Amino acid sequence: LFFLGKRYGGVYDFGAFFAPLFYSDMMGLGDISRVIDQRLFYLALALCFFGLSIDRYPRLSQSRGWTWFGRGLAAVGLILAGGLYLHVDRQELAKEAYRKTLLQEQRRYADTPAVQVLHYAFDLQFTAKGAPLEARAELKIRNPHEAPLDTLVFTLNPGLELRSVLDGQGRKMTWTRGHAVISILAGDLLSRDSVAIVTFVYDGDIDRQGIYLMRDRARLRKGRWPFIKGDLTAWIRDDSAFLPPRSRWYPNPGVDYGHDGAPPLSFATADIAISVPEGLEAITQGKPAGTDSLGSRVRFNWKVEHPVSQFSLNVGEYERFEAQIHGIDCALYIHPAHRRQVLFFEEAKEQVLEVLGQALEAIEQELGLAYPYPRLS
Repeated sequence: LFFLGKRYGGVYDFGAFFAPLFYSDMMGLGDISRVIDQRLFYLALALCFFGLSIDRYPRLSQSRGWTWFGRGLAAVGLILAGGLYLHVDRQELAKEAYRKTLLQEQRRYADTPAVQVLHYAFDLQFTAKGAPLEARAELKIRNPHEAPLDTLVFTLNPGLELRSVLDGQGRKMTWTRGHAVISILAGDLLSRDSVAIVTFVYDGDIDRQGIYLMRDRARLRKGRWPFIKGDLTAWIRDDSAFLPPRSRWYPNPGVDYGHDGAPPLSFATADIAISVPEGLEAITQGKPAGTDSLGSRVRFNWKVEHPVSQFSLNVGEYERFEAQIHGIDCALYIHPAHRRQVLFFEEAKEQVLEVLGQALEAIEQELGLAYPYPRLS
């Protein structure tokens, strides 16, 4: 991952000088559907100009049939090109309007006090039945405010369908949802420092349009054209999943936008159980706490003992290399196709570990902070 700062709008241009086709949040990854649309647009224009050349180019007279063939080809190509462009432009305008709606929704709830999550207990299944992700998240929450709370506000990716919300006794709670924001009636008032249990049951797929709603303002553009490679900021597939924290794949207290400053953080511990098809591996925060064989599936258990502010999740076919570096248990997960590049340095293992230790030490000295966790994956 290459982080170049907000002033670059997340673009790693790599010498293309703001070429609009090479937008990507992760180097080498991008949705090429818009690129295909552009090529089809160029193909339709080519048919149009080819037909015009048959009809209008000065040469020996053509037969009536070829003349009308050229005119028809020009008309069809022009209609196809214009129709494709209008269709893509309409999609982009609808996407922009949808993202503005999501942003406005979150801003409406920005002043609503949010609870603090003390602990998450996740039970996750990837590609088990119909939905790409099936999840049950039990949250231990606390009211850190002076005033009691009668409404609990959480954010969940709009592509994930919320099925039910339960209290600590397993009773259904009353809730409403717009797109991403969930508002739950607490029933009994949640007084200061009081603790409660809330369980969310949800499933579905990640909607990438619900992520990074403020990104468009900083995004580099070359004119007003819709033919820009789409992003792949998050995904769930049969053979892999990439879910960064901002994808909001799990219920997060409060909202992300509309605050005067940065949104308040909630540091929590977690127990995370992730069921995946056999042959895949799941990686998240914390330390591995064992695996369970479930026939054709495997459940990976992770335990987060030191509170963290957010959770990410990766699923894929990985090989794991582990070592202790600078007093930290480090694990490197790579795709088997990249194994050769790692083993190429096998004879220099001790030197590589020493250099990595020096790099971690230099970062800590520069920041004035020690790495606070016992493991780095």
